[in-house]
Order: sequence, then C-alpha cells, then structure tokens
Amino acid sequence: MKLIYLSPVHWQSYAQRPHFMIRSLLDNGIRELLWLNPYCARLPRWSDLQRRRSLYDQNTALQDRVEVLRVPALPLEPLPVFSRLNALAWTGTLRRIRSFVADGRYILGIGRPVRLGLTLLRRLRPAWSFYDAMDDFPEFHSGASKRAMACHELAIASAVDTVITSSTYLQGKFHCLGLRPKLIRNGCEIEAGSPPSGCRHIPPVLGYLGTMGSWFDWDLVHSIARQVPDIVVRLIGPVFDPPGCDMPGNVEILPPCSHDEVRNHMAGFSAGLIPFRVNALTRGVDPIKYYEYRSLGLPVLTTRFGEMRLREKTEGVFFLDEGESLPSLLARAFGWAAKLDAREPLMFYRQNNWSVRFSGLIPRRYMEDYGD
Repeated sequence: MKLIYLSPVHWQSYAQRPHFMIRSLLDNGIRELLWLNPYCARLPRWSDLQRRRSLYDQNTALQDRVEVLRVPALPLEPLPVFSRLNALAWTGTLRRIRSFVADGRYILGIGRPVRLGLTLLRRLRPAWSFYDAMDDFPEFHSGASKRAMACHELAIASAVDTVITSSTYLQGKFHCLGLRPKLIRNGCEIEAGSPPSGCRHIPPVLGYLGTMGSWFDWDLVHSIARQVPDIVVRLIGPVFDPPGCDMPGNVEILPPCSHDEVRNHMAGFSAGLIPFRVNALTRGVDPIKYYEYRSLGLPVLTTRFGEMRLREKTEGVFFLDEGESLPSLLARAFGWAAKLDAREPLMFYRQNNWSVRFSGLIPRRYMEDYGD
C-alpha cells in the first residue's frame, strides 16, 4: 500500500510528529510514501522578508522509499478569487501524484488543513484517508488567514475517514463538531539514557531544544536566568520570534542542530525546560519535549499549558508558574532526579515511543487486502 502525505512541516526540518509517524508506517505495511512539503497558506507578513530558509532546514536525511515533493503556491490562499491561481500552479503536482498512485490502491494522509488537502480529497479516490491534527492550526494565524484555515479544517475533518488528534483539547474540539476523533498523543524516539545523578552538571544547565516562536515565553526565561544567576539556561534551535530585550549573561542561545545531534545536546542538560505561554495557541499542545526529556531521565520544568496542565501529579514534572520560589523548585527537581530508579527511563521509553503510538493507526484490512 502506498501513502500520499500532505505534511505540515518540511521534511528537512527538525524531525517532528509527522516524520516519526511516517517512519512507523513504513515499518508497518506502507510500501512507498510521497511526502508533500508545506506551502505558505496565509497572507504574507513583513517578517517573511527577514526569515532565512535555513530556519526550516536541519538536514534531516531522506529516508528510503520516501519521495519529497515541493508544492508551488502564491501566498494568496485566504483570498478565494486569487487562490484559484494556485490551482493552476498545482497542475504538475497533481500529475506527479496521479503517476505515483497509478499502479494500485493507496492511502491519503492530511497533516495540515489547506486548500490542497480539499483538492486531493475531491479528485482522488483513496482506499482510506485521515487528518492528523497535531496542533490547533487556525490559532497560528489571524484575520482572513485564520478564518480560511478554520473553514478548510472543518471541511477536511468532515470528509476523511478518521480524524486523529495529539491532545485531549483537540479531541474535544472535534467531538463538538459531531466527529469521533482518535487520540494519539506525541511520543519519543530518543531511547532511554542513564538516569541523572543530582543535577548532573556544575553549574547546572536548564536546557531547551526546539523552535522558539510566538508561543515561547522569553519573559519567563529572562526571569529564570535572573533569579538563579549561578545556573546556565541553554536554548538550542531556530528563533522565529526573538526576545524583545537583552537576555542575562547566563542565557546561551545556540543555533539549530541536526536531529542526530539532539541526544548529545540533551545529555548536557540537568533539567529540561518547556517555557511556553499559556494561551489559545498552546492549549492544544502535547509537547514532544516532555517525552524526550523524561526518556532521558531529566526532570521537566514547565508552565501549565496544553496537555501539561493534566500532568500535575505526574512524576518528574515541576511547574514554573505555581508560585514556588525557583531555588526551591530546582532543589525538588534535582532531588527527584537523584533518586530516580535506573530502570525508569527505559520503561518510560517503551511505553511512549513512536512505534507504540502509531502501531494501530491504519486499519489492518487496508494493509492486508492488497498484499502489502
């Protein structure tokens, strides 16, 4: 069985939920994959002129049996009249897609609610289709762009065979639309490491590895660094939304790394940071970083956003926004890490890795009926 996947992220970017989902499916019955890189589905912003292409390219290696296809488009999708120009630009893309599936049945996966997703649902006849809502996509935009994406999302979710969500909030959102979404939370690929001993490093390192966008709370990072000047706050990744002021001297901002370097960077952390804002954008987020940090035996210092707010009584989770003094919070976090059973990180990994998450995504009848 083949799979066409309209991705919300570029293949070359940091390996994220779509990459791990696809790898799991290729290990469990999918024979070939056509990955459609995302195009700009909102109106342009002035900041786009300053955004470097390298922010999307962390050299994620191309996988066997995967073909990556660039989708040409003008940033006019929210404007119905002008968006028809993109339909003309997609002639070559649709030709390649039809050629890819010409020799048999196939599955269509949509990872982003855009007009091309609707076009594929209307023009193709997949054996099975799904929409993976890994984020509350319309909340990334405003005005006409937000309205257009919300409209496309409703149409796509109503047309596919299955809607998948990454968080309980998103599951509830689609339940309210009369649908029956399937909850598949995020997971981890980084296999368990040795549990930390105390704070692991001198000075201690509070680390964050990932994208820093509008959801990233720079004010909180500034406050943390000022309250405990004898620790290092290490931030690694592409900066889409830079801080509005100078950071204290104990804040390190390092450039993006390749996925192969992630484990080595995290091995230098004493605790994992997730300093996200609590707002409409993050209320549907289940952060992959939580699973990665915990699979390495790191305590997680986080705000009470999205799925994290449900982990109040979860081992290894320490909330930054509950009023406790930061030195006291760090002492508790490092104390928890020092007493961690050596077997716990491996157990956590086995229960939360991506293969476990997506093992039952596609119904077996669509894998077995055609000999794949």
